[in-house]
Amino acid sequence: MAILRTLQPGDEVSVEAFLLQHADTSIFLRSNWRTAGLLDEGARFQGTYVAAYTDKTIVAVAAHF
Repeated sequence: MAILRTLQPGDEVSVEAFLLQHADTSIFLRSNWRTAGLLDEGARFQGTYVAAYTDKTIVAVAAHF
């Protein structure tokens, strides 16, 4: 069973590693978090990022803007 967790500053390395495996379908996620970070304070390009983990490994990422 996957565990969902909101991503925070400090999770950049693991989220980037996962998203690079899906580069052709994660362009906007990668661009926005690189521009504005993972913390959502309501600024332009910021959003709330959530990752699904199985055995401490990210298996999915979603964001709400």
